Amino acid sequence: MLKNLFLSLLLFLIVDVQIIASEVTINSGWDFIQNNALTIADLDTVTNWKSVNIPHTWNREDPFDEMRGYKQGIGWYQKKLWIPSVDLSNIFLKFEGVNQVAEIFINGSKAGTHMGGYTAFILDISQFVRFDQENQIVARVDNRTVSDVAPLSADFTFFGGIYRDVWLIRKSDVYFELTDLSACGVYLSTPQVSAEKATLNIRARINTTDLINKPFKVIARVYNPENKLVKYKVLHTGRMVGARIEVDENLSIHQPALWSVDQPALYKVNLSIEEARTGSLLDQVMINTGFRWVSMDENRTFYLNGKPLKLIGVNRHQDFPGLGNALTNPLHVSDMERIKEMGSNFIRLAHYPQDQAVLNACDRLGLLVWEEIPVVNYITVSKGFTSSSINMMKEMIRQHFNHPSVIMWGLMNEVLLQLDAGLKQNSHLSRTEYLQAVQQLAIDLNQVAKLEDTARWTTIAHHLNEALYQEAGLNELTDVVGWNIYYGWYSAESKRAGEFLDRFHQQHPSKGIIVSEYGADAVRNLHAVNPQRFDFSCEWQTALHASYFKQVSARPHVMGATAWAFADFSSEGRKDAVPGMNNKGLLNYDRSPKDSYLFYQAALSKEPYLEIGSRDWTSRAGFASEKEFLLEPVYIFSNSEEIELWLNEESLGTIRVEDFYVKAMVPFKEGRNFLKVTTKDGLHKESCFQAIVYPSNFKNLLPSQINISMNLGANFHWIDPVSSQIWIPERAYQEGSVGFVDGKQLLTWNGFRVGTDVRINGTNNEPLYQTHRDSISEFRADLPPGWYEVTMHLAEIYSSGVREKLAYNLGAEDNREVSMVANRRFKVLANNMEMFTVDGLKDFTAKEYRFKVRVMKTGLIIQFQALKGSPVLSALSIRGL
Repeated sequence: MLKNLFLSLLLFLIVDVQIIASEVTINSGWDFIQNNALTIADLDTVTNWKSVNIPHTWNREDPFDEMRGYKQGIGWYQKKLWIPSVDLSNIFLKFEGVNQVAEIFINGSKAGTHMGGYTAFILDISQFVRFDQENQIVARVDNRTVSDVAPLSADFTFFGGIYRDVWLIRKSDVYFELTDLSACGVYLSTPQVSAEKATLNIRARINTTDLINKPFKVIARVYNPENKLVKYKVLHTGRMVGARIEVDENLSIHQPALWSVDQPALYKVNLSIEEARTGSLLDQVMINTGFRWVSMDENRTFYLNGKPLKLIGVNRHQDFPGLGNALTNPLHVSDMERIKEMGSNFIRLAHYPQDQAVLNACDRLGLLVWEEIPVVNYITVSKGFTSSSINMMKEMIRQHFNHPSVIMWGLMNEVLLQLDAGLKQNSHLSRTEYLQAVQQLAIDLNQVAKLEDTARWTTIAHHLNEALYQEAGLNELTDVVGWNIYYGWYSAESKRAGEFLDRFHQQHPSKGIIVSEYGADAVRNLHAVNPQRFDFSCEWQTALHASYFKQVSARPHVMGATAWAFADFSSEGRKDAVPGMNNKGLLNYDRSPKDSYLFYQAALSKEPYLEIGSRDWTSRAGFASEKEFLLEPVYIFSNSEEIELWLNEESLGTIRVEDFYVKAMVPFKEGRNFLKVTTKDGLHKESCFQAIVYPSNFKNLLPSQINISMNLGANFHWIDPVSSQIWIPERAYQEGSVGFVDGKQLLTWNGFRVGTDVRINGTNNEPLYQTHRDSISEFRADLPPGWYEVTMHLAEIYSSGVREKLAYNLGAEDNREVSMVANRRFKVLANNMEMFTVDGLKDFTAKEYRFKVRVMKTGLIIQFQALKGSPVLSALSIRGL
């Protein structure tokens, strides 16, 4: 009650000082319950409400648990709010984001419904409000899939809840329109811009509920980036007669400071409604704007303000650890700042309109924007789906119209990726009819975008199936065509990306081209000395991004590229090395940088740059080389021509830098290793690495000196995120050492994927269990006499059921798993002594076996005797006692 009283007093004070309006968040002190069976009439009987603050989601954790799916259903929010009776009698509620269907009730009466989880909506609740009393605000929120609302399916989690700010807005009897698809009622554009002169067009919609014939005027004041008034003009004079008034006027600005990615000069436009006789303010808005123009030349090179600019950036999803998509504004802004710090000048807001704070930050920082609506994977062919998609497009454009950072509107993303699902969803249509319906929706959305905004380009992002999009008539529809291409990841050979882009440009020379997605998954605890495609190592990701950057930079007919993705994000359906996550981010989920982020900083920095990478691989373990060192790579990023490397104060010589990074093979000694890197520019960086160096001959060690962990079937190192235990890649047996004798590595997806994509229950160490050596009969360890503890890790990654095909493996040659009946039974022996029998491993579940064994003279031979099916071994550790 005290919170409500404080809010009421705050509202009153704001009104008393400003007179004209108030706008305040009402994020605190909501009650929440998730219950699909409740109705609005039942809420008074509910006693088990949970107190929450907005932003809020009920899906913070469940996308990452071991249960399939995540919470979908109805959540109820309620809040009691005292609204004092003052002159501001027009009352509005603004919800910046509710996923995905919202019904709002005021004092038991339904005030409105909104369909779609990623655009704002404003409701006029004046008729429902009781002044000088407590008012009950109730929101019924449903995040279940609705056939007439996009997205129907996507490679990201559909978090539920009121996950962006909620505002209470009060206006006097004359105000700028708020319910025009929840925009601010004022639209700024710059139809003509040059270094000498710019035209600022102002369109404003004004509402009045005052029936008294009273004179008023609309005044524009324009302030330059130094906050100096450079333009004053009365745009309209008239009388208020209880109707909407529209203003459409042009202003001339001489020698404007141009908005650019390096100098994002922002002008402030203050638009006010004032009483003509007294000069009293009735309403006002303040909007940032910028003067800039974009163009493409005959070769489709991108130009900003008449100068060529290669667009280099990232795609960004909005979720964050522990919060889901319920981020505060500072977290949104922090993401944009990190993107700018990377050297980016461009961002694709994937795959939905994002928080107003994101667009404001892009304006301020100088990030050009591609923003899109969430029509993803497939559509429902219905009037309802078309209507809601068009409405989303209009909402996005009107709500974000005034941002100079936005240069293009996206209509769809990979809309033909799940063609089979689309045909199933629309089973009454033939394949040809469905493709025609998709084309018609794209045509409708394109027309709407062009009517709403004549200045900006339109675009669609396609997945790598050019012939299919050509068949559907989508390759020629928009100004810019985006291609989501994953050569080097889902498809072989990253160098083929440039070949594809050249071919498409030759066939469609009038279209702008952007590589709208490219990338590779990289898990922070997974590293490879010799990385290979689809091993999820940070090292493969770095090499792939360097390849794409070089190819895009070399092609003037490619406007630019946005890497997939800015940071790792939640995708509940994924079952990779970190289940529930898409790990293609240049940053980890917690926003700590991967090596690929450092690569872009080196490539894009205008100042001398040097950083030591491999930050998540400072703990090393492996077998010694011939010189008894552990020779392993450290990645160093620089825009200098060469670097000098120092290890433990001894110079290892100079190394030439190619493509902005060096893969330096460093001879680590046992224990601590201090690495220093210097450049001729005077830069230097230092880092410390800890190394465990296994000798070539274990027989000369004491048992207490032996502690080794090996991941069978893997080419990568895996570091346990909890215990920091290092699991080295598998190794064939060599005399005097340890390793497998036989068996075969598990390679799936037509033989190129290391391991498999299954979620393993009962562990956070999926990479240990997603690989294995199949049909193994013997593992040898030439150990000195003594007692040892052996721990074996096993998991059954096959089952008798049909494996699900993951739709997002774009362009994979063959992403089907082998279907086989999992029915294994085998004995495990140590030096011919039976230890245990493995009988009927549970599907996709981690299993650990541990035993102690005494080695006499001959070392340790672990034998696997098949009784049914083939023996497997996922991982093994040996520790001397």
